[in-house]
Amino acid sequence: MNTPVDRSGQHRILSTTASPAVQTAGPGGIFGRLMSITQAHQEVLISLCAQYGLRSCDVDVLALLRRCAEGEGMSPSRLARGVNLTSGGITARIDRLERAGLVVRCQEPRDRRALRVLLTEEGRAMADRLAAETARVQRAALQYVPNQRLRVLDDLLGDLERGIQASQARMGRRA
Repeated sequence: MNTPVDRSGQHRILSTTASPAVQTAGPGGIFGRLMSITQAHQEVLISLCAQYGLRSCDVDVLALLRRCAEGEGMSPSRLARGVNLTSGGITARIDRLERAGLVVRCQEPRDRRALRVLLTEEGRAMADRLAAETARVQRAALQYVPNQRLRVLDDLLGDLERGIQASQARMGRRA
């Protein structure tokens, strides 16, 4: 049996209703499409970051630091938790961003043993530029969906998110 192919050329798992003429996307097709969209979006972000000599994983750190008050920064351990990395993983990212001149490590004024990571002026500008570029790319992708349907899509994705969280809770996993 051939797997149906949608407009994007992706194979979708479809379930049939009582009438063979009516087919609806089944769970495999829905999650397959979500994964396909996520992967395509990630590829665009990877290309965007590469234009600035960055990796897409670096953007998470820049964005998290950008949300801090100017001059506040974050400890490496707090940054690691914020982007779900190990201490070794965050150290490598901070090193890379520091070499690029986007962040600096400073001693914590209240505890000289502790470090704080801060955005440089260039780092703040880069974080703002990447946020604007990312928003532009996302708006361009969403231009094909009318505003009224975007609200419905957002509601449906919220429902799906709650369903996944409930499944995780039933399986004894943290949501």
